[in-house]
Amino acid sequence: MLNKIYVTPTDRNYGCYNATLRDLNGHFYTAYFTLKTGAGRFDGIRHKFRLFVESAYPKEQQEDGSKTSLPAIIGKARENKTVKYRRP
Repeated sequence: MLNKIYVTPTDRNYGCYNATLRDLNGHFYTAYFTLKTGAGRFDGIRHKFRLFVESAYPKEQQEDGSKTSLPAIIGKARENKTVKYRRP
């Protein structure tokens, strides 16, 4: 499965674009999320981050955005910052 993560032009969240999951109309499934620090436990396992899905739906194609990676997002979340949008 090929997933791409990109910074949306609004700078408030990231998009995770799944290029392999299409619906009957040929749309791709995209989830918009943020990642923030927040220590806690889930099912007895400690965590240091919380992922918030803001919205998720099928789209015809990925919107404009600058590519990023999960390690970059985690690194910025540790600093309570986000990866900044850069024009492609």
